[in-house]
Amino acid sequence: MSDEPQGNPSGNEGNEGQNTEFLSQIPEDLRNDPSLQDIKDVTGLAKGYVHAQRMVGSDKVAIPGKDAPDSDWDTVYNKLGRPETMDGYKLPEFKDDHPAKEFVPSEEQVGKFQDVAHKLGLTQSQFAGLMDWYPQLQQEMAEAANAETNAQREQSEAALKKELGNAYDEYVQNGVKAAKEFGGDEFVQLLEDTGLGNHPTVVKALGEAGKALAEDKMAGSPFRGFSKSPEQAQREIGDLRLDAEFNKAYSDSNHPGHRDAVERMNQLYQDAYPEQEMGSTTAPEPTSVST
Repeated sequence: MSDEPQGNPSGNEGNEGQNTEFLSQIPEDLRNDPSLQDIKDVTGLAKGYVHAQRMVGSDKVAIPGKDAPDSDWDTVYNKLGRPETMDGYKLPEFKDDHPAKEFVPSEEQVGKFQDVAHKLGLTQSQFAGLMDWYPQLQQEMAEAANAETNAQREQSEAALKKELGNAYDEYVQNGVKAAKEFGGDEFVQLLEDTGLGNHPTVVKALGEAGKALAEDKMAGSPFRGFSKSPEQAQREIGDLRLDAEFNKAYSDSNHPGHRDAVERMNQLYQDAYPEQEMGSTTAPEPTSVST
């Protein structure tokens, strides 16, 4: 019997010895790699290698390194399901009840999507999913834009109503008349289709045009007028108080134009102070001015 100690193949001490002896045969730069620490002998190494080869089969894809050429990534994309060419992408079927069918991309837009999708390595299913989502995105963006436009228009309209006071409705009516007079039904329809007919700036401009048009066509007393903004009415009241001819008619009840002059001054005061009632302690009273 030999005096040399016999190792125990089934014990930890024996395994450690075998592992040490196995690793000593491997180059030093690989010896400490964590992937080798559980391999005890050449048989274990062979089993690990065979298993790895089975994992890298035809249905497995090796991920290229960060510095890999584009050709390596092309191989990966193709194995994952990318069409060979950009023309290979097919659009999903958009049914008539699609909630955003009106926003389906045009043929030109589809071509651009196909080009980018192919460069990014998208699969057919990924491309179809993207194209199905795109119309919904466009619809949401359009609705958000419309909501913002409506909110801005409402704010501008409220500001214009405050500025014009009682004259606002008349500005709108005169604006419609001016639009028909100068542009005809086609122009009126354009204003409705584009929404410009509700834009405060357009309402005010057309209102002024309609007012001038009406004044040109109006016959009768020179003292009759149209509703004005508070600022315009206050300015005109000051001008009339300095108008000798108006004051004569306004102050003399026997003057043939007295009634028209009084009505005009009352209308001006209503326009100048639309939120105040005549005869209140805060609203100034229209008074006749003697000559």
